[in-house]
Amino acid sequence: MFFYLSLFLLFVAIYKWAELDGRWWALLIAILIPALFEGLRDDVVGRDMLGYGGNWFFLMDENEELSSMLEFAQTPEYAYHLLISLCKKISQNIHLFMTACALIKMSAVTLFAYRMREQLSSVLFLFSYYCFFYVLGFSMMRQGIAVAICIYSLVYYMRNEIWRFLLMVVIAFLFHNSAVLMLLLIPLYYIRNLSYKYVIILGSIAFVYFSVEILFELVLMTPLFKSEMADLYIDSGVPSAKSNLFISSVFLCYGAYQYFFEDEEANENTYMLIVTSAVTLMFLLLSSYIEVAFRMSYYMYIVSLTIVLTFVFDSERYRCIKECAFIALFLLFFYIECAHGLADALDYTSNILDIT
Repeated sequence: MFFYLSLFLLFVAIYKWAELDGRWWALLIAILIPALFEGLRDDVVGRDMLGYGGNWFFLMDENEELSSMLEFAQTPEYAYHLLISLCKKISQNIHLFMTACALIKMSAVTLFAYRMREQLSSVLFLFSYYCFFYVLGFSMMRQGIAVAICIYSLVYYMRNEIWRFLLMVVIAFLFHNSAVLMLLLIPLYYIRNLSYKYVIILGSIAFVYFSVEILFELVLMTPLFKSEMADLYIDSGVPSAKSNLFISSVFLCYGAYQYFFEDEEANENTYMLIVTSAVTLMFLLLSSYIEVAFRMSYYMYIVSLTIVLTFVFDSERYRCIKECAFIALFLLFFYIECAHGLADALDYTSNILDIT
């Protein structure tokens, strides 16, 4: 645990130096260092590395025609399969592929932090990302990339550049089809001016929660999923992640606090924080029925996280206290994750970096 926390502080410090410097090569260093630590780890660090990582990489035939490779891909995330193929054509060493994945993620996340530095605390954002997603991403190969790209898409969403936002979501979808959930932001955005918006949102959440099995079977029949993958998702519930539930509950309470005590006009950000936190909680609770709902919760979570940080950044009262509470929240989350094994990535090892 302390090894990772030391890394996180190092990464954040390097980023802050790069932000203050402002030159492209400084930002490149801030991207490369965490990407190399991830990409050069041993390929057994991370629960799913033997499946979606190593197994798919070593089974890929780099001499196969591209059209044939995509046609018989095990999942419809064609950008991920294409990345495996391109990396394997260059080198049979899996660490090139792992580093390429890490570079995509860290580029998207770091550039998001840099471009949003005047609207939120980039340091707090990166610290929360490292605590929540960085080590988890050692397992979450495909979706880790999709989440990172969706994080960057928020730059365009928050600037009302909808077509660029949609383009980033499409790219993320090609790495993991769960990224389609980012499209929920569009109806949520247009509902914001309706008089009964909260009634509509809460009613929709209740409908989805109590109709989840029927709705999910209908979704699995669409081209978003390959038919042979559908059986993997039905009746696959897991215990709800209490630490994730706690963070989203805190975000929801903070949104309610903004609504009742800070923001008399209940602006758009307050509304979006409340509804995205509520939708995140819905997905987390649905994970007891369908395991994939747990991973679906990440997309509205990254929106609520961003909005919370904009509120903290703009705070005129108790800003220091809010920042300390935010750090404490994610330290507690990371401690709990470590206590549960950190998705089999608790012990970082790297023969290349001579870390054992």
